[in-house]
Amino acid sequence: MRKAIIVDQDPMVSFLIRGYLERDDVFYVAGEFHDAKSALTFLRDNTIDLMIMDFFVPDYDAAALKKALLSEDCRTNVILVTACRDASSLAEAMHLGAVDYLIKPFSYERLKQALGRYMDYAQTIDGLRSVDQETVDYLLHATQQPEAPVQKGVGGVEQKIMAYIEERPGRDFTVKELADRLGSSVVTVRRYLKRLQEAGRVIADIDYRTGGHPRIRYRLP
Repeated sequence: MRKAIIVDQDPMVSFLIRGYLERDDVFYVAGEFHDAKSALTFLRDNTIDLMIMDFFVPDYDAAALKKALLSEDCRTNVILVTACRDASSLAEAMHLGAVDYLIKPFSYERLKQALGRYMDYAQTIDGLRSVDQETVDYLLHATQQPEAPVQKGVGGVEQKIMAYIEERPGRDFTVKELADRLGSSVVTVRRYLKRLQEAGRVIADIDYRTGGHPRIRYRLP
């Protein structure tokens, strides 16, 4: 499971975010903090995958906390939430490299979208041995661009993926397994599998029996 912490001075907001995170079995909430110094102390001694924090909390703002984390080589990914609507805060969030930026009040569906963006990024990174331009473009830009709907009979990588899976009914595969078998990049295969899943042509299940981070496995419906 991915470990997450919540940093927000409002106990009700923290409670709601925890509830959202615990709807799925992907995230484990390792701590809730109402000030940044307590969160920073915790992060010094614990490895955390994701921090969901208010842009402004007592004793720090997000920029100061991010700089403190970087100075101590703590590489936790961050989703920022805020009630502030000024453009300068958004610009600062982008400068800090936040995974996403949510304006309060936000819905469960919007937070779920942010978590999905983080998981897509994290699982792509997990499966990489080297980086090329396609990988960079996908990680930095692809999640912001709408993709065309999947159509049956389309050639190329999509057709190869479906043919490979259909020839092996009853089996499931990780992105890396399919990429290795088909001679394509992890990024390309992940992109097509995501589209095929949205079209209902494959099903994705989470495998927790990995001894580490869970992996998504794909199979026929």
